[in-house]
Amino acid sequence: MADKAIINKAVVFFDSSNAVVKEMLYTEFEAVLDHIVGISEFEAQKINAVYLHINQQLQVTAAVFFQIDFDSKGYADKKWNMPLDQLAESGGRGPNLGAGPTRLSCKSRCSVDWHKHEMWDPDPEHKVFRRLKAVVKRNRLSLPFVQPDALPESNQSSPQSVGDVTKKSAGIEVDKELKQRLSENFMQELKQRTLEISEDYKLKMASLKSEAQEHIEKIHREYREETKKLTETLEVAKQLFTEEKQKNIKLKETLDKEAEALRMAREGFQEELLKDHDLTAQKLQQLETRFELELNASVETATAELKERLEMREVELFYRDEQLSGLREDVSKLREEKMALQAESGDELIQRVSNAGINFIVHNAGEDPLTIPAADVSHFLDSPVDYMAKFYGVEAELYQQWLQHYELPVCNHIIAGSNICGQPVEKIQKPTQFIANKSDRCSTHGALNDAIISMMKLREKA
Repeated sequence: MADKAIINKAVVFFDSSNAVVKEMLYTEFEAVLDHIVGISEFEAQKINAVYLHINQQLQVTAAVFFQIDFDSKGYADKKWNMPLDQLAESGGRGPNLGAGPTRLSCKSRCSVDWHKHEMWDPDPEHKVFRRLKAVVKRNRLSLPFVQPDALPESNQSSPQSVGDVTKKSAGIEVDKELKQRLSENFMQELKQRTLEISEDYKLKMASLKSEAQEHIEKIHREYREETKKLTETLEVAKQLFTEEKQKNIKLKETLDKEAEALRMAREGFQEELLKDHDLTAQKLQQLETRFELELNASVETATAELKERLEMREVELFYRDEQLSGLREDVSKLREEKMALQAESGDELIQRVSNAGINFIVHNAGEDPLTIPAADVSHFLDSPVDYMAKFYGVEAELYQQWLQHYELPVCNHIIAGSNICGQPVEKIQKPTQFIANKSDRCSTHGALNDAIISMMKLREKA
């Protein structure tokens, strides 16, 4: 009986079409995690894999569906760290692969919430489970196989009892005890089958719900990107409009000055004509030449002055760029020195704490507890907002806006100068579902923003 409790551990790898591409013992997988060996066919890929518990009758008793990244040389990600045994022991009820319902852990059925981002769901048609069963039965890993024990005497005696009853049933009433036993066996089998069908249905629904949630988040990301592009286009259009308006004002001022100069010249010319009615053609020519010379001199003077201002402006910009470049270099050096000091002082202690099995867990408002790897602690301390935004796959600015919305879910539309609407809105629980200028707007001002975006789309098509 002790041998039956022996469990073999293995890891099976799948490609994007859920076909088995590699299988290995868990001890070999540990060598891959320790960078003793690499897997060349997995270079620069995120691979779907399944960690299995297999009994001595080559039947799967537990399965953990996880994902792992490999670098350009085929080595596993150093930051990858999942408690596979813990997840296998705490898994939910899964399909029967020969040894009764398996203990199943996957993305939609994970007992540790902060690990579900590194997991995946099997297909709803159970093709993956059938392939796992076939791989284990094929036994390319040469796992030890032990024949199951003979059926208990109580089970063996049932057919004989049925035979005896059959032989003695001519004109004799069927034994009540046997009838009750057969009924109980049938009801137990029916209950077991119903439970398996129910669990399969729950697993399929959880998988479809997870896929739908990912699709919704993808649509939210695309909507945010499109909104961001339209907003940037609108800002550029506003800036161009402002610049053109300023140019028109300056041009109008210049034209007004030139018109005033021409008016004064014309009045002076008329005064000259009134003073002397006997002006000859030579005198007129001299006046015209003088007027043209004065006008050209005025234009050249104004042009030279503008050029000088532009050159001075370019010099100022050049010096400013040099100063900015120097400041950036200083900031970069200071950051490197800071990272070096942190690595010398605190990273060794952090690594010792991590090796001792202590996890760094962060609790943020509206979010699940998040485990911070030891290598990322310093990055998190430098900028928690940037770290969390990168973890959820959103921009830091959007994550900050979501935090403000989560702490105070009101309409932020600006009205009457610097005042905001302040109307309560529905709280968005995740940053991936938050849309700036949409989720933090009431129904009135949200519709107004949609109208502006629709107008911008129509102008682009035109």
